[in-house]
Amino acid sequence: MKPVQRSGFSFVEIMMVVFMLCICVLPLMGYIQSGTRQTAHTQDRSLAMTLVGQTMERYRALGYDELTTLCGTSPLTDAEMATDPMLKMDNFPIELKKRMESDNYKRSVTFKDVPDPRITGAAAATARVGLLTVTVEWKPNNLPAAKMTLCKIITSRQP
Repeated sequence: MKPVQRSGFSFVEIMMVVFMLCICVLPLMGYIQSGTRQTAHTQDRSLAMTLVGQTMERYRALGYDELTTLCGTSPLTDAEMATDPMLKMDNFPIELKKRMESDNYKRSVTFKDVPDPRITGAAAATARVGLLTVTVEWKPNNLPAAKMTLCKIITSRQP
């Protein structure tokens, strides 16, 4: 009689394959998790850039005197900007609104006079230059707070 040949894998061979898969799959899982986190971070920054850009464009279109009157001495907050139809959060798609609420996005606008170093003497007293600053802050889940700021120099239009 001929001995019967058995074909198959031994327990040791199967354990080695499982071990090799674990060595390969675990780093891949880490890369996937890191990629997901980076995507969320990029989405947050993109949304913040949209908010800060939109707000900057809205207020930089105003004149020096209007900005001085509107901003006064304290920064404009989201609640004060909500009355402006162009800056309402309702203008955004529902998914973005949900993200802004979950990540606690907050905008602020300040405008303050700054001296123009290029102008000296008597002309310096009448030259009006201001710095318009728009800031967006947000706090993503389980991550440190982040902030994005844009500044623009605004001059008075004198005849």
